[in-house]
Amino acid sequence: MPAGRYTFDVTTYDKTGAAGHALSALADYPFTVIAGKANAIPLTLGGLAASFNIVLSNAPQATYTSSTGISITGSKPQQIRIFALDASGHTIVGGGAPAPVIDATPASTTLAASGPNTWTMTSTYASATNPTIPANVTLSVTATPVPGSGGTTLHAAIPVQLYDPWIYVVDVTARTLFAYDESGTKKTLSGGFLGINAAYGATYVPGTNWVYVSDEAVSRMKVYDVAGTAVTPSASTPFPNLSAPYQSAFDSHDGLIYVPNYTGNSITGYDAQGNQQTVPSFNLGGSFLNAPIAMLYDPHNTFLYIANYGNSTVAAYNEQGIQETDQASTFKNLSGPAGLAFDPRDNFIYVANESAGVTAYDESGAQQTLGGSFNGTSNPAGVAYDPYDGLLYVANYGGANVTAYDEQGNQQTLTGTFSGLTHPWGIFVVP
Repeated sequence: MPAGRYTFDVTTYDKTGAAGHALSALADYPFTVIAGKANAIPLTLGGLAASFNIVLSNAPQATYTSSTGISITGSKPQQIRIFALDASGHTIVGGGAPAPVIDATPASTTLAASGPNTWTMTSTYASATNPTIPANVTLSVTATPVPGSGGTTLHAAIPVQLYDPWIYVVDVTARTLFAYDESGTKKTLSGGFLGINAAYGATYVPGTNWVYVSDEAVSRMKVYDVAGTAVTPSASTPFPNLSAPYQSAFDSHDGLIYVPNYTGNSITGYDAQGNQQTVPSFNLGGSFLNAPIAMLYDPHNTFLYIANYGNSTVAAYNEQGIQETDQASTFKNLSGPAGLAFDPRDNFIYVANESAGVTAYDESGAQQTLGGSFNGTSNPAGVAYDPYDGLLYVANYGGANVTAYDEQGNQQTLTGTFSGLTHPWGIFVVP
Protein backbone atom coordinates (compact mmCIF):
# COMPACT_ATOMS: atom_id res chain seq x y z
CA MET A 1 0.00 0.00 0.00
CA PRO A 2 1.56 3.31 -0.99
CA ALA A 3 2.26 5.95 1.62
CA GLY A 4 -0.59 8.33 2.20
CA ARG A 5 -3.82 8.93 4.10
CA TYR A 6 -6.66 6.43 3.94
CA THR A 7 -10.03 5.66 5.52
CA PHE A 8 -11.69 2.29 5.77
CA ASP A 9 -14.62 0.43 7.31
CA VAL A 10 -14.25 -2.66 9.54
CA THR A 11 -17.09 -5.06 10.33
CA THR A 12 -16.95 -8.42 12.11
CA TYR A 13 -19.48 -11.19 11.48
CA ASP A 14 -20.40 -14.46 13.15
CA LYS A 15 -19.67 -16.33 9.91
CA THR A 16 -16.78 -16.26 7.46
CA GLY A 17 -16.95 -14.43 4.18
CA ALA A 18 -18.78 -11.40 5.60
CA ALA A 19 -21.86 -13.57 6.10
CA GLY A 20 -24.25 -13.96 9.00
CA HIS A 21 -24.89 -11.37 11.69
CA ALA A 22 -22.81 -8.23 11.99
CA LEU A 23 -21.38 -8.15 15.52
CA SER A 24 -19.15 -5.06 15.66
CA ALA A 25 -18.04 -2.31 13.35
CA LEU A 26 -15.98 0.82 12.82
CA ALA A 27 -16.86 3.22 10.02
CA ASP A 28 -14.64 5.75 8.16
CA TYR A 29 -11.56 5.01 10.23
CA PRO A 30 -8.64 7.29 9.20
CA PHE A 31 -5.03 6.16 9.20
CA THR A 32 -1.74 7.20 7.59
CA VAL A 33 0.80 4.91 5.93
CA ILE A 34 4.36 6.17 6.35
CA ALA A 35 6.97 4.82 3.97
CA GLY A 36 9.78 2.77 5.51
CA LYS A 37 8.05 2.22 8.85
CA ALA A 38 6.03 -0.60 10.41
CA ASN A 39 2.52 0.80 10.43
CA ALA A 40 0.40 -0.27 13.39
CA ILE A 41 -3.29 0.51 13.22
CA PRO A 42 -4.83 0.86 16.71
CA LEU A 43 -8.60 0.69 16.65
CA THR A 44 -11.56 -0.17 18.84
CA LEU A 45 -14.62 -1.72 17.27
CA GLY A 46 -18.04 -0.71 18.50
CA GLY A 47 -20.36 -3.55 19.45
CA LEU A 48 -23.67 -3.65 17.60
CA ALA A 49 -26.40 -4.13 20.18
CA ALA A 50 -29.33 -6.31 19.16
CA SER A 51 -30.97 -7.07 22.52
CA PHE A 52 -30.52 -6.85 26.27
CA ASN A 53 -29.73 -9.40 28.94
CA ILE A 54 -31.10 -8.86 32.45
CA VAL A 55 -29.27 -10.53 35.35
CA LEU A 56 -30.99 -10.78 38.75
CA SER A 57 -29.26 -12.30 41.74
CA ASN A 58 -31.99 -12.90 44.31
CA ALA A 59 -34.29 -15.72 43.13
CA PRO A 60 -37.02 -16.46 44.08
CA GLN A 61 -37.61 -12.85 45.10
CA ALA A 62 -36.62 -11.65 41.63
CA THR A 63 -36.64 -13.55 38.34
CA TYR A 64 -36.28 -12.70 34.65
CA THR A 65 -37.10 -14.41 31.38
CA SER A 66 -36.88 -12.87 27.93
CA SER A 67 -40.49 -13.84 27.23
CA THR A 68 -42.19 -12.58 30.38
CA GLY A 69 -39.79 -9.95 31.73
CA ILE A 70 -38.94 -9.24 35.37
CA SER A 71 -40.90 -10.48 38.37
CA ILE A 72 -40.21 -9.06 41.84
CA THR A 73 -41.99 -10.28 44.96
CA GLY A 74 -41.80 -8.31 48.17
CA SER A 75 -40.10 -5.07 49.15
CA LYS A 76 -36.56 -6.35 49.59
CA PRO A 77 -34.09 -4.35 47.41
CA GLN A 78 -33.07 -6.25 44.28
CA GLN A 79 -29.87 -5.87 42.27
CA ILE A 80 -30.46 -5.63 38.53
CA ARG A 81 -27.61 -5.85 35.99
CA ILE A 82 -28.26 -4.98 32.34
CA PHE A 83 -25.95 -5.83 29.42
CA ALA A 84 -26.17 -5.29 25.68
CA LEU A 85 -26.06 -8.44 23.54
CA ASP A 86 -24.96 -8.74 19.91
CA ALA A 87 -27.00 -10.52 17.26
CA SER A 88 -25.46 -13.88 18.25
CA GLY A 89 -26.61 -13.43 21.84
CA HIS A 90 -23.16 -12.74 23.26
CA THR A 91 -22.54 -10.03 25.85
CA ILE A 92 -20.73 -7.02 24.41
CA VAL A 93 -17.74 -6.05 26.59
CA GLY A 94 -14.80 -3.69 26.40
CA GLY A 95 -14.38 -0.08 25.39
CA GLY A 96 -16.69 -0.44 22.40
CA ALA A 97 -19.64 -1.81 24.36
CA PRO A 98 -22.83 0.27 24.28
CA ALA A 99 -23.64 1.26 27.84
CA PRO A 100 -27.29 0.56 28.78
CA VAL A 101 -29.12 3.27 30.68
CA ILE A 102 -32.54 3.16 32.37
CA ASP A 103 -34.65 5.96 30.96
CA ALA A 104 -36.95 6.43 33.96
CA THR A 105 -37.84 4.83 37.28
CA PRO A 106 -40.78 2.44 36.82
CA ALA A 107 -43.95 3.18 38.75
CA SER A 108 -44.26 1.70 42.28
CA THR A 109 -40.48 1.33 42.61
CA THR A 110 -37.38 3.22 43.66
CA LEU A 111 -34.22 2.93 41.60
CA ALA A 112 -30.58 3.75 42.30
CA ALA A 113 -27.40 3.16 40.30
CA SER A 114 -25.05 0.96 42.30
CA GLY A 115 -22.18 0.22 39.88
CA PRO A 116 -21.34 -0.27 36.20
CA ASN A 117 -24.39 -1.68 34.40
CA THR A 118 -25.93 -2.20 37.85
CA TRP A 119 -28.97 -0.75 39.63
CA THR A 120 -30.84 -1.47 42.84
CA MET A 121 -34.61 -1.62 42.43
CA THR A 122 -36.99 -1.68 45.39
CA SER A 123 -40.68 -2.37 45.01
CA THR A 124 -43.02 -0.03 46.88
CA TYR A 125 -46.16 -1.75 45.63
CA ALA A 126 -48.79 -2.56 48.25
CA SER A 127 -51.63 -4.76 47.05
CA ALA A 128 -55.02 -3.60 48.30
CA THR A 129 -57.06 -6.71 47.54
CA ASN A 130 -55.11 -9.77 46.39
CA PRO A 131 -51.47 -10.82 46.88
CA THR A 132 -51.52 -12.99 43.75
CA ILE A 133 -52.36 -10.14 41.37
CA PRO A 134 -49.28 -8.07 40.47
CA ALA A 135 -48.81 -4.45 39.56
CA ASN A 136 -47.65 -4.34 35.94
CA VAL A 137 -45.09 -1.63 35.21
CA THR A 138 -42.41 -1.11 32.57
CA LEU A 139 -38.63 -0.75 32.70
CA SER A 140 -37.47 1.35 29.71
CA VAL A 141 -33.83 0.71 28.71
CA THR A 142 -31.66 2.37 26.03
CA ALA A 143 -28.21 1.48 24.69
CA THR A 144 -26.47 4.11 22.56
CA PRO A 145 -23.74 2.88 20.15
CA VAL A 146 -20.21 4.23 20.51
CA PRO A 147 -19.37 6.95 17.97
CA GLY A 148 -18.13 5.68 14.66
CA SER A 149 -19.55 2.18 14.92
CA GLY A 150 -22.44 2.85 12.58
CA GLY A 151 -24.75 1.08 15.00
CA THR A 152 -28.24 2.22 15.88
CA THR A 153 -29.65 3.11 19.29
CA LEU A 154 -31.43 0.16 20.89
CA HIS A 155 -34.58 0.66 22.95
CA ALA A 156 -36.48 -1.94 24.97
CA ALA A 157 -39.56 -1.80 27.16
CA ILE A 158 -39.20 -4.65 29.66
CA PRO A 159 -42.34 -5.76 31.51
CA VAL A 160 -42.03 -5.79 35.31
CA GLN A 161 -44.48 -7.58 37.58
CA LEU A 162 -44.53 -6.51 41.24
CA TYR A 163 -46.08 -8.80 43.86
CA ASP A 164 -46.89 -7.94 47.45
CA PRO A 165 -46.83 -11.16 49.54
CA TRP A 166 -49.23 -11.50 52.45
CA ILE A 167 -48.86 -13.37 55.72
CA TYR A 168 -52.09 -15.20 56.61
CA VAL A 169 -52.80 -16.10 60.24
CA VAL A 170 -55.43 -18.56 61.48
CA ASP A 171 -57.00 -17.25 64.70
CA VAL A 172 -58.73 -19.98 66.72
CA THR A 173 -61.04 -17.93 68.95
CA ALA A 174 -61.73 -15.24 66.35
CA ARG A 175 -62.93 -18.06 64.07
CA THR A 176 -61.36 -16.50 61.00
CA LEU A 177 -58.15 -15.74 59.15
CA PHE A 178 -56.37 -12.41 59.10
CA ALA A 179 -53.87 -11.19 56.49
CA TYR A 180 -50.89 -8.84 56.82
CA ASP A 181 -48.08 -7.59 54.63
CA GLU A 182 -44.49 -8.57 55.42
CA SER A 183 -44.12 -5.64 57.81
CA GLY A 184 -47.13 -6.75 59.87
CA THR A 185 -49.62 -4.18 58.59
CA LYS A 186 -53.14 -5.56 58.42
CA LYS A 187 -54.78 -6.04 55.02
CA THR A 188 -58.46 -5.93 54.11
CA LEU A 189 -60.07 -9.25 53.17
CA SER A 190 -63.29 -8.65 51.24
CA GLY A 191 -64.62 -12.15 51.91
CA GLY A 192 -63.76 -12.36 55.58
CA PHE A 193 -63.32 -16.17 55.78
CA LEU A 194 -66.82 -16.57 57.20
CA GLY A 195 -68.32 -19.81 58.53
CA ILE A 196 -65.33 -21.17 60.46
CA ASN A 197 -66.01 -22.83 63.82
CA ALA A 198 -62.56 -23.50 65.27
CA ALA A 199 -59.62 -23.85 62.89
CA TYR A 200 -55.98 -24.45 63.72
CA GLY A 201 -54.42 -24.62 60.29
CA ALA A 202 -54.75 -23.68 56.63
CA THR A 203 -52.85 -24.37 53.41
CA TYR A 204 -52.49 -22.35 50.21
CA VAL A 205 -52.42 -24.21 46.88
CA PRO A 206 -51.04 -22.12 43.98
CA GLY A 207 -52.72 -24.20 41.26
CA THR A 208 -56.23 -23.32 42.40
CA ASN A 209 -55.29 -20.10 44.18
CA TRP A 210 -57.41 -21.33 47.08
CA VAL A 211 -56.92 -21.50 50.83
CA TYR A 212 -57.88 -24.80 52.50
CA VAL A 213 -58.92 -24.28 56.12
CA SER A 214 -58.98 -27.25 58.52
CA ASP A 215 -62.04 -26.66 60.70
CA GLU A 216 -61.17 -28.94 63.58
CA ALA A 217 -64.40 -28.35 65.50
CA VAL A 218 -66.60 -29.91 62.84
CA SER A 219 -64.00 -32.15 61.10
CA ARG A 220 -64.39 -30.40 57.78
CA MET A 221 -62.13 -28.77 55.22
CA LYS A 222 -63.49 -25.38 54.19
CA VAL A 223 -62.21 -23.76 51.02
CA TYR A 224 -61.86 -20.05 50.19
CA ASP A 225 -60.21 -17.81 47.65
CA VAL A 226 -57.35 -15.61 48.88
CA ALA A 227 -59.79 -12.79 49.64
CA GLY A 228 -61.69 -15.06 52.04
CA THR A 229 -64.74 -15.79 49.90
CA ALA A 230 -66.00 -19.37 50.15
CA VAL A 231 -65.61 -21.51 47.02
CA THR A 232 -67.04 -24.92 46.20
CA PRO A 233 -64.67 -27.70 45.07
CA SER A 234 -65.94 -29.98 42.32
CA ALA A 235 -65.87 -33.23 44.34
CA SER A 236 -69.36 -34.56 45.04
CA THR A 237 -68.43 -34.97 48.71
CA PRO A 238 -65.33 -32.84 49.27
CA PHE A 239 -62.76 -33.97 51.82
CA PRO A 240 -64.51 -36.92 53.44
CA ASN A 241 -63.26 -39.00 56.42
CA LEU A 242 -61.64 -36.22 58.43
CA SER A 243 -61.34 -36.48 62.20
CA ALA A 244 -60.27 -33.27 63.93
CA PRO A 245 -58.02 -32.06 61.09
CA TYR A 246 -55.18 -29.70 61.91
CA GLN A 247 -52.34 -28.20 59.83
CA SER A 248 -52.32 -29.83 56.38
CA ALA A 249 -49.56 -29.76 53.75
CA PHE A 250 -49.63 -29.41 49.97
CA ASP A 251 -47.25 -31.74 48.15
CA SER A 252 -46.32 -29.92 44.93
CA HIS A 253 -44.71 -33.11 43.58
CA ASP A 254 -47.81 -35.33 43.55
CA GLY A 255 -50.35 -32.49 43.75
CA LEU A 256 -52.05 -33.81 46.88
CA ILE A 257 -53.15 -32.18 50.10
CA TYR A 258 -52.19 -34.30 53.12
CA VAL A 259 -54.27 -33.79 56.26
CA PRO A 260 -53.29 -34.92 59.79
CA ASN A 261 -56.32 -36.10 61.74
CA TYR A 262 -55.62 -35.34 65.38
CA THR A 263 -58.16 -37.65 67.02
CA GLY A 264 -58.14 -40.21 64.24
CA ASN A 265 -54.36 -40.76 64.46
CA SER A 266 -54.34 -40.90 60.68
CA ILE A 267 -53.27 -39.09 57.54
CA THR A 268 -55.72 -38.65 54.67
CA GLY A 269 -54.92 -37.34 51.19
CA TYR A 270 -56.98 -35.38 48.66
CA ASP A 271 -56.63 -33.72 45.32
CA ALA A 272 -57.23 -29.97 45.14
CA GLN A 273 -60.93 -30.51 44.37
CA GLY A 274 -61.47 -32.56 47.54
CA ASN A 275 -61.54 -36.06 46.05
CA GLN A 276 -60.00 -38.50 48.52
CA GLN A 277 -56.94 -40.33 47.23
CA THR A 278 -55.29 -43.54 48.33
CA VAL A 279 -52.20 -42.61 50.34
CA PRO A 280 -49.91 -44.59 52.65
CA SER A 281 -50.94 -45.01 56.27
CA PHE A 282 -47.74 -43.37 57.62
CA ASN A 283 -48.39 -45.54 60.67
CA LEU A 284 -46.54 -48.84 60.51
CA GLY A 285 -48.03 -51.16 63.11
CA GLY A 286 -50.13 -48.31 64.49
CA SER A 287 -47.30 -47.13 66.75
CA PHE A 288 -45.97 -44.00 65.08
CA LEU A 289 -48.80 -41.50 64.73
CA ASN A 290 -49.80 -39.99 68.05
CA ALA A 291 -52.17 -37.04 67.79
CA PRO A 292 -50.65 -35.81 64.49
CA ILE A 293 -51.06 -32.07 64.46
CA ALA A 294 -49.04 -30.65 61.58
CA MET A 295 -47.51 -31.72 58.28
CA LEU A 296 -44.87 -30.21 56.03
CA TYR A 297 -43.76 -31.03 52.49
CA ASP A 298 -40.05 -30.58 51.74
CA PRO A 299 -39.58 -30.01 47.99
CA HIS A 300 -35.82 -30.53 48.29
CA ASN A 301 -35.98 -34.21 49.30
CA THR A 302 -39.73 -34.76 48.57
CA PHE A 303 -40.27 -35.98 52.14
CA LEU A 304 -43.35 -35.36 54.25
CA TYR A 305 -42.73 -34.40 57.88
CA ILE A 306 -45.34 -35.13 60.53
CA ALA A 307 -45.45 -33.52 63.98
CA ASN A 308 -47.04 -35.70 66.67
CA TYR A 309 -48.36 -33.60 69.52
CA GLY A 310 -49.22 -36.61 71.67
CA ASN A 311 -45.64 -37.82 72.15
CA SER A 312 -43.68 -34.71 71.07
CA THR A 313 -42.02 -36.23 68.04
CA VAL A 314 -41.43 -35.30 64.41
CA ALA A 315 -40.76 -37.91 61.74
CA ALA A 316 -39.99 -37.77 58.02
CA TYR A 317 -41.58 -40.08 55.47
CA ASN A 318 -41.11 -40.52 51.76
CA GLU A 319 -44.16 -40.35 49.51
CA GLN A 320 -44.54 -44.12 49.76
CA GLY A 321 -45.09 -43.76 53.51
CA ILE A 322 -41.75 -45.27 54.53
CA GLN A 323 -40.27 -43.59 57.56
CA GLU A 324 -36.92 -41.92 56.82
CA THR A 325 -35.98 -40.79 60.33
CA ASP A 326 -35.87 -42.59 63.65
CA GLN A 327 -38.19 -40.97 66.18
CA ALA A 328 -36.05 -42.08 69.10
CA SER A 329 -32.81 -40.46 67.93
CA THR A 330 -33.80 -37.48 65.76
CA PHE A 331 -35.66 -34.20 66.25
CA LYS A 332 -34.57 -33.93 69.87
CA ASN A 333 -35.79 -31.44 72.50
CA LEU A 334 -39.35 -31.11 71.27
CA SER A 335 -42.22 -30.23 73.58
CA GLY A 336 -45.67 -29.93 72.10
CA PRO A 337 -44.64 -29.54 68.46
CA ALA A 338 -47.50 -27.77 66.71
CA GLY A 339 -46.12 -26.10 63.57
CA LEU A 340 -43.50 -26.84 60.92
CA ALA A 341 -41.68 -24.71 58.34
CA PHE A 342 -39.04 -25.42 55.70
CA ASP A 343 -36.28 -22.98 54.75
CA PRO A 344 -35.00 -23.85 51.24
CA ARG A 345 -31.94 -21.63 51.54
CA ASP A 346 -30.25 -23.83 54.16
CA ASN A 347 -32.65 -26.81 54.02
CA PHE A 348 -33.61 -26.46 57.67
CA ILE A 349 -36.82 -27.66 59.32
CA TYR A 350 -38.13 -25.25 61.96
CA VAL A 351 -40.50 -26.54 64.64
CA ALA A 352 -42.82 -24.36 66.70
CA ASN A 353 -43.06 -26.05 70.12
CA GLU A 354 -46.02 -24.82 72.12
CA SER A 355 -44.09 -25.47 75.32
CA ALA A 356 -40.47 -24.98 74.24
CA GLY A 357 -40.10 -22.19 71.70
CA VAL A 358 -38.78 -22.72 68.18
CA THR A 359 -36.11 -25.30 67.37
CA ALA A 360 -34.24 -25.96 64.10
CA TYR A 361 -33.08 -29.19 62.46
CA ASP A 362 -31.52 -30.38 59.24
CA GLU A 363 -33.57 -32.62 56.98
CA SER A 364 -32.35 -35.76 58.76
CA GLY A 365 -33.52 -34.43 62.15
CA ALA A 366 -30.18 -33.33 63.62
CA GLN A 367 -30.74 -30.30 65.82
CA GLN A 368 -28.92 -27.14 64.73
CA THR A 369 -27.18 -24.57 66.89
CA LEU A 370 -28.25 -21.11 65.82
CA GLY A 371 -26.86 -17.67 66.58
CA GLY A 372 -30.17 -16.51 68.05
CA SER A 373 -32.70 -18.11 70.37
CA PHE A 374 -36.12 -17.00 69.06
CA ASN A 375 -36.63 -14.72 72.04
CA GLY A 376 -40.09 -13.27 72.44
CA THR A 377 -42.21 -16.29 71.60
CA SER A 378 -45.13 -17.28 73.82
CA ASN A 379 -46.65 -20.72 73.31
CA PRO A 380 -45.67 -20.69 69.62
CA ALA A 381 -48.10 -22.82 67.63
CA GLY A 382 -47.26 -21.96 64.04
CA VAL A 383 -44.21 -20.97 62.02
CA ALA A 384 -43.87 -19.96 58.37
CA TYR A 385 -40.82 -19.17 56.27
CA ASP A 386 -41.14 -16.28 53.82
CA PRO A 387 -38.80 -16.92 50.86
CA TYR A 388 -39.13 -13.33 49.69
CA ASP A 389 -37.70 -11.53 52.70
CA GLY A 390 -35.91 -14.52 54.29
CA LEU A 391 -37.77 -14.17 57.59
CA LEU A 392 -39.55 -16.68 59.80
CA TYR A 393 -42.92 -15.59 61.16
CA VAL A 394 -44.06 -17.24 64.41
CA ALA A 395 -47.70 -17.34 65.55
CA ASN A 396 -47.74 -17.05 69.34
CA TYR A 397 -50.90 -18.60 70.75
CA GLY A 398 -50.13 -17.38 74.26
CA GLY A 399 -48.95 -13.92 73.25
CA ALA A 400 -51.79 -13.12 70.83
CA ASN A 401 -49.22 -11.88 68.34
CA VAL A 402 -46.80 -12.76 65.54
CA THR A 403 -43.06 -12.25 65.88
CA ALA A 404 -40.47 -12.26 63.08
CA TYR A 405 -36.93 -13.68 63.04
CA ASP A 406 -34.03 -14.16 60.69
CA GLU A 407 -32.91 -17.70 59.91
CA GLN A 408 -30.61 -17.69 62.94
CA GLY A 409 -33.44 -16.93 65.35
CA ASN A 410 -32.66 -13.25 65.91
CA GLN A 411 -35.85 -11.25 66.41
CA GLN A 412 -36.54 -8.55 63.82
CA THR A 413 -38.26 -5.23 64.40
CA LEU A 414 -41.13 -4.63 61.97
CA THR A 415 -43.06 -1.45 61.31
CA GLY A 416 -46.43 -3.19 61.74
CA THR A 417 -47.82 -4.99 64.78
CA PHE A 418 -49.98 -7.84 63.42
CA SER A 419 -52.94 -6.20 65.11
CA GLY A 420 -56.27 -7.82 65.98
CA LEU A 421 -55.08 -11.32 66.96
CA THR A 422 -56.42 -13.22 69.97
CA HIS A 423 -55.22 -16.83 69.71
CA PRO A 424 -53.19 -17.26 66.50
CA TRP A 425 -52.19 -20.79 65.47
CA GLY A 426 -51.63 -21.58 61.78
CA ILE A 427 -49.61 -19.21 59.60
CA PHE A 428 -48.57 -19.25 55.93
CA VAL A 429 -47.39 -16.99 53.08
CA VAL A 430 -49.16 -16.16 49.79
CA PRO A 431 -48.02 -16.34 47.06
